[in-house]
Amino acid sequence: MPDFMEYLFAYSWPGNVRELSHAVESAFAQALYSPVLFTQHLPLHIRTAHARSQVKGHEASRSQTGTSPSLLSWREAKDSFEREYTRQLLLQSNGNIMEAGRVSGLSRTRLYQLIKKQENDD
Repeated sequence: MPDFMEYLFAYSWPGNVRELSHAVESAFAQALYSPVLFTQHLPLHIRTAHARSQVKGHEASRSQTGTSPSLLSWREAKDSFEREYTRQLLLQSNGNIMEAGRVSGLSRTRLYQLIKKQENDD
């Protein structure tokens, strides 16, 4: 829920209160039986705007330092994403694999693979 609220606060709301109301109603409809609202329940345009702002913020901080960070290899970036996603998913589902699978859409087998991979990397 903290991430959900962060997305709501960060969005500029060009449609004002009406757009906010619609986004929250849409999130509740998406969450239907979920006791917690996640960012995935927000409309795509809000999640996209948040992602763009994060990229712009990264570019701005890079231009201020005058250095260009080296890019990770595709494998390193993918591994890093999987590790962080799995960590956040397990935190939000309180370690409940069935709940994590429901939220993420991943199979239980795939979740166990990601967890095992994470343990092997540590």
